[in-house]
Parts: sequence; C-alpha cells; structure tokens
Amino acid sequence: MEIETASRPPACALSLQIRNSGREVAETTGLVQDMESKKALRFTEKVKEATHEDERPERSSQSIAGELKEGMPTSSKAYLSHVSPTDEKTYRDVLRWFTDTDAIDQSDLRRFLESVGFKPRNKPEREVMNNLLRNLDSLDIGFDVLFGEIIPAVRLGFAEIRSQDLVKRFHEADVDKSGVLSLIEFLQILRWSGFFPRLHLVVQAVLEVIPEVAEMHQGLSPQALLEKDVIMPKEFHILAPLLEERAECDSVQRRVEISDSMDLDEETQKLWGSSLVDLHDVFLRRAKQDLLPYTSLHHLAFDCGLVQHRAPGFREKLRSIAAGEVSPQMMEEGYDLHDPNAVERAHFDFRQVLRIMTQIRQIEVELIGDVFAATDADETNGLSVEECMDCLAACGIEPTTKQMQDLIPRLVEEFDEDGSGELDLEEYLEFAKFVADRIRKMQHVGYMDEAQRMGYGEEEYMRLWDAFVAADENMDSHLEEEELLVAVQQARPEAEINSSDIRAILKDQGIGYWKQEVKMTMHDFLTIMKALRARFPDLVVAAYAMGNAQCCHSSDTSPDAAAEAMPAMESWPANLGKSALDVPTVSGGNTAQERTYKVVLEKKEGQKLGLDVDYMAERSVLPILVVSGGIAEMWNKQHPERKMNTGDSITEVNGMKGNVKLMLEKCKADQTLEMTVVRCLTYGHLVADLEKLMLVKGCGPIMIRLSWHDAGVHNGVDGCPNAAMRLAGGGEHAFGANAGLPQVAIPLLQAISDKYVPQLISHSDLWALAANVAIKVMGGPDIVTHFGRIDAQSPAQGANSAAGRLPDGDKDAQHLRDIFRPKGFTDKDIVALSGAHTVGACHAERSGFEGPWTSDKLKFDNTYFRDLLNKTWTMETVKSGNKQYRSGKEMMLTTDMALVEDPAFKEHTLKYASNQGAFFDDFKEAWIKLQELGCGQLRDIL
Repeated sequence: MEIETASRPPACALSLQIRNSGREVAETTGLVQDMESKKALRFTEKVKEATHEDERPERSSQSIAGELKEGMPTSSKAYLSHVSPTDEKTYRDVLRWFTDTDAIDQSDLRRFLESVGFKPRNKPEREVMNNLLRNLDSLDIGFDVLFGEIIPAVRLGFAEIRSQDLVKRFHEADVDKSGVLSLIEFLQILRWSGFFPRLHLVVQAVLEVIPEVAEMHQGLSPQALLEKDVIMPKEFHILAPLLEERAECDSVQRRVEISDSMDLDEETQKLWGSSLVDLHDVFLRRAKQDLLPYTSLHHLAFDCGLVQHRAPGFREKLRSIAAGEVSPQMMEEGYDLHDPNAVERAHFDFRQVLRIMTQIRQIEVELIGDVFAATDADETNGLSVEECMDCLAACGIEPTTKQMQDLIPRLVEEFDEDGSGELDLEEYLEFAKFVADRIRKMQHVGYMDEAQRMGYGEEEYMRLWDAFVAADENMDSHLEEEELLVAVQQARPEAEINSSDIRAILKDQGIGYWKQEVKMTMHDFLTIMKALRARFPDLVVAAYAMGNAQCCHSSDTSPDAAAEAMPAMESWPANLGKSALDVPTVSGGNTAQERTYKVVLEKKEGQKLGLDVDYMAERSVLPILVVSGGIAEMWNKQHPERKMNTGDSITEVNGMKGNVKLMLEKCKADQTLEMTVVRCLTYGHLVADLEKLMLVKGCGPIMIRLSWHDAGVHNGVDGCPNAAMRLAGGGEHAFGANAGLPQVAIPLLQAISDKYVPQLISHSDLWALAANVAIKVMGGPDIVTHFGRIDAQSPAQGANSAAGRLPDGDKDAQHLRDIFRPKGFTDKDIVALSGAHTVGACHAERSGFEGPWTSDKLKFDNTYFRDLLNKTWTMETVKSGNKQYRSGKEMMLTTDMALVEDPAFKEHTLKYASNQGAFFDDFKEAWIKLQELGCGQLRDIL
C-alpha cells in the first residue's frame, strides 16, 4: 500500500489552520471551574449521598437494557432534584433581568423559567407548568423556594415526560449496542434532536455528572476520550435534559447580550428571536477585521436560512437596502455614491448588517403571512400539522430527512400554546422562523457528517460549502450544470476541468447524468468533489485540512469504517475535530528533549498504510499531512506517547535519510518501515498546552497577573515586558508587588517553557500569550497576541526600582491616575483594566489583602462592576493592618472603591456594569496597550 502524497499547500495555509485550531480550543474552556469550588464539591457529595452510588457499577448491555425499560432511574431523579452551583450561578444572572431583590414576582416566573431552558414542548408539559404556577400561594417567590422546590419540580416533571423518548434515542444512537454511549454518540442525539449546545457547556456538564472523566482525560488523547463509552443510561437521563436546558439558556443569554450591545428594541428582538445569535455567529465567520464585504451579504442570508433569499428579486432588494447603509462616512473613505459600483465595494460592520437583514426579515414575515392566508383552506385562521407542512414547503422550508420530518409535528405541538391543535398566525410566524433555523442547522449536521465520512475536515468542508453557495446564482440550494462547473472551478482552481469532465464524473457516480437538466444538491457536490480527488490524483489535494482529512486513495470506505467515523460536530461555534484538540500536551511528556521518536509499521495484506505526506523534491524530510486510518492509525492508538500528528516530519526511513525521493521509494517497497519522526512544535500545540494548563490547574488569574506585572512596570525609560522577573538575584524578581509570581506562576509555566522556549517563542511573549489564553478560557474576550518581545538576560535589564511602577491597593483615584497616565492610559483605560479583578483573589502572604473580588474567581465577565455598584461594602481591617472592604465572602480594595467614588471613573463603571460587550471591547484595547508598553514594532506571527 503506497504512502499517499500531495503537492504543497499555500505556505500560510497550515499555520493559519493551526492558529484557528488553537482559538477553537478556547471555545471548550471554563470546564472545571465550579467543580473546583467547595460549593460544587458539597453538591457532588450530596448527590452521591442521595443516590447511594459512590462506585460506578459494572456495565453490561443486559443490565442496562433492563434499567432502561424501567424508565428514568432513581439516581437520575435524585440528581435532577438538586440545583447545581453551576446552574444556580446562571439562574442568578438571569434573575437580574427580572428583579433587584432576592425574590421574583409570580407574574414573571413563567418567562424566567422559559429563559433558563424550561419551555414546555407539548400539552403534558404545559399542564405540569400550569399546575405548578396555579398552586403557588405567594406573589413573591424567594430564591430559596425557586432553587429548592420550583425548578426541581419543573425539571423532574419535564424529564419524566420525556424519558420514554430518551430511551428510544439512546438505543438508536448506541451503534455498537454496548449499552453505554460515547460522547460522540451522545452529541449526535442532541444535534438530531435539534439542540446545539456550545462545546464548553457539553464538557462542563459531563465533568459535573461523571467526574471520573477528568481522570480518564489524563491518560487518553482528546479524540480517544470522545470515542470512549462513558455515558450510562442513568447519566444519559441526567445529561440530556441538563444540556437541553443549558443550551436554551445559553442561547437566550447570548441573544440578550447581542441585543443590549446593539440597542435593539423589543420589536426587533422578537423579529429575530434565537436566530439573532446565528446571524452574529455567521457574521463573525465571514467577516474580516469585523467588516463584511457586500459580496458576502447574500451568502450570510443563505447561511442563516432566511426564507427571503429564495424569493424572486432578492438580490435586487438586498442591494437596494445595502445602498442605504453606504453613508457619508463611507464617502470620506473613498466611496462615490454616484458610482454605480460603490455598494459592491462597500464593507459593513455588524450593526449595519443587522439593520440590512432586519429589513429582509420584515419582508420575510410578510411573505410568510401571505402564504399562511393562502394555505388556510378551511379559513379557520389556524393551520393543522398537514397545512403547516404545506405552508413550509411554499416558503421554501423543506425537511429533507426523516429526523427533520419527525421534528415538525413535535414543533407544531410546542408552538401551539393554546392547545387548539392548530397554529394561529402569530404562533405560525414564530414556528416558521424557528423551523427554518432548526432545519438549516440539521442539514449542516448531515452534510458535515457526510463530508467527514468522505475524508474532509471542517475547514475544507466550509471551503466547499462557500464554493457551493457562491455558485448557486438563483439560491435554490441546487446547482445547475453551469453553476456546478463554477463551483468545482472555485473549489479546485488548480484543476483544468470542463463540462465534459463533469458529465463523465456524474456518469461514473450515477448522479443524474441521464437528465437533460442537472440540479445538484450539496450531497451531490461533496460526492463529485471526492470523485475529482480520485480522478485527478496529480493535482493539489486540499489534504492540508487538519486532522480529520484523508487522502481519498487511502480512505477506507467500507460500511464499518463509515459507521465508526467520528461525526462532525456542528460549529457551535467551533468544530471538535482532531484539528482542534488532537495535539501534544504538557501531560503527554513531549518536551523539547523528546521531539524525536521512532515508529515501526508492519505492512499487512489487505490493509492500507493510511499515511499521507507532503512530497517536495528540494526537501530533506517528509512532512505528515494526514494520518487517515489503516496501519498508521493503529500505531497511533497503540503508542499514544509516539503518536504521529499532522505537521510532524519523517526524517529517516529504514536507514535512508536526506533524500526524500529514495525515502518515499522505501516506504512503497519495503514490508517493514522503521521511521524516525520529529515532532512539530506549532502555535496550535502551544495554545492547546496553555489551555490545558488553565483548565487543569485553574491558574488563569495568576497568568493575567504575571503578564500585567511584566509589562506594567514600564515607565517610559525601562521595565518593558522582557520576563526579567524570572531571573533571581534582585531586580523585578525581588519586587514586593511581584510576590508569588516567581514562586508560583513561573513554575506553573515551566514545562511549557522547556518545550517551546526559545525554539518557538520567547519567555515574555509566552507570558503575554498565556494571559490572553487564560482570559479566553475563563469566558473573556478573544485577544490578539503580537510577538517579538526580547527576553532579558540578567536582572539588571529589568526595571531598576519598584517605586511608582504598579498601583498600591490602599490608595485613591488620584494614585491610579498618577501610575497609569504617564504610561499613556486614559480614565476609560484605567477602569477597563481594573475589570480584570473580576477573576482571582488576594492572598495575605503576598499582598497583605485577603479574599476574592467576585463569587466565581475563574469566570471573566462584568460581575466585578455589577458587584461594585449593587452590593453593600463595609470597611474592615485585615491581619496585616491593611484596610479593605467586605461584602459576604467577597472583598474590594480601596483602589476598587475609587471606581465608584470618583465621578469620572464611575461613568465608565456604570457603562461596563450594564454592558459586558462594551467592557470586553474597551478591556481588549487597554490590555493590548499594556502588554505592548515599550515594545516597539511587534509582529502578528511567531
């Protein structure tokens, strides 16, 4: 079996994908924050005590099948009858929308419950909700009653109603009939049920319910962990309702956050509903530098599933509306409004895109209303399930799979709030928008699953999807022959392919070649592109798509392989593929001294080798593009400590090195391959290692402090960020303000430093990147790190004194200005930077102060500002003699209180307390300025 080769991709492609993968991993963060708190531990112990299950029983399909037949296990009921610390924190955040006290008005209770994921989906669930609300004997519901009685009652009531359906879904997803689900199988259930929780919510819930998964993670690669059977029925009955609730709640919270940042009125919020989040996510994916080109507007409408994109004259309407956003400010940037092509050259920020698409949405609602009236044949002002299906089809919303078709009746019942058996116009408008969004997501799931089985990674799938959308001129989700040729040429620009080639491929694949009129679906397009890879093997194959990709010549297309293939996870917003997580980590022991490893592959009859390499004659090594199953994949599973990864390089094959042509011939001819491989150190690996460090050690706050103090000592003369603090013998290492950093923070980074410094990054750049990864891991903004800081080689190269460098916690507002203004910071910058106190805590032995600023010291949000304004703070004297302020378990410093006592500071504090997005934006700007003090010109790449 030959090693498959592919021409070299563009020079930047591989590094960009690895960098993106690093950022994707950040989406999986925040995993074990609550589990590390004492409150969460007490909760876990309480549940164990209630269920009498300290040990996980032996798993057998027979016992599990028996348990499933009995309905919801008692242990699952016990778990769901308690509100976890994670959920309580979320509930309290949402409750702030409804009340400023520790009680909620009964009239707001239903809306609150629906906001946190308890929306009834059918008549029995509505009865549960109505009975509960009717039996309340108080107009004000205290939080203790809400968390201790009402929410558990609703959750259990809904879960028991849904339990039989869960049993059915469990058996359908349990492909290997082991009676235990893998994480992949579980996620597939959620997706095909119409729920798309973001990845960090999934991992957080799994670690909560099955804590031993965290221990498994230490000895398994992330991919192996995903494929491992870990979810028993009793845990499935907990995780399914829990994640459905959290997915809905997360969507609502994100919708509110976007609405607040965009200042949307209630009518616009209702118009968009949950689709607002999808619009925002699609914008972020397609925008460059936070601006979307006009040419991408119709792609965005397509991706968001807007019904109007299929209507006649849509492009003309879109252009006319977009022209209204080409403002005088744009004219100043060089746009001539009299130029007929000015709109086509324009770029729009999200606020402008939202205004454009809102007008499209309004036209869409009118269209749906007209179709409703035409479909209501019996003039009852309501549509039955059958009429709803007809109406959806008339609007261009067509379920294409059995799962989608089965979903429609359930959704009709969910939106039929009056229980009439029909949807009135208002109910139907919400139903149609929701169904269009849900079907779009489920179609993407199906396409991505197909693409995965064909050997495409997520990045290449999205590239093919974009080519499909761009070529679909009439936007009917089908490609005619000319459109198909355009799409193929855009996806494979290096291939000289004509219509005859296309027809030949269609004939080979049995795809409608006999029809005079060709109309290809996305499924057909994927099949055609796969056939092109086989038909033109000498052309560049986009095998640089990381991790999941396979070269088609070495793909195992057997039914067993297809069944075992990892399903692509819908972009929520990041795809959890090998490209995102399957990289060397600190715990893997891949230090700088262990970069070279040996691999021995024994070829076997009938088995593919499964190794794609990047062949270039002028090279002396063979970089690995893809490990795509077969013998190579088997080696990886059996030898995780010597696992071959994309980007690693083969330097020697059976004694041959330096000549890649002869090395490749050895690979093809010899029965046994003894190879020397050098592990690739990349930005993606580095980010993944940093993320794991933050998650396992919970050390994000001290990493922020490390970067802050490395850069913050700059005074315009000396003290620029250069990691001088790591050097003992005086200087910054001995500064009192840095107490704990050389002793705690720097040793925490030691394994990563040994691995990546200096061959990939400097110490000072690493500290800056570690802080930015920590901020993202804890839920904060995604901050760009620039590189090029030069490390100090002696303590004397650091700051020459500690005086006046960093703020003292017991000083007033003027002290803050005296420290920061000489460095170029405004009042806004000072307040925004102070917001970093939303994470972490003071330690008496280091600073003389004691306690956390907020209740969740590992969550980066705007709680710090809200607590400053809303809590009552009382001055106290701690053991060191320092003065600080206390409210319950939380504390504030005098410099913190200055943010509400000084009028100029308070203006920004009020803004950040009410608008987290504004805080994140201003913090990013000020933080980058701080990290780059005195650095001169930095670069965007390592």
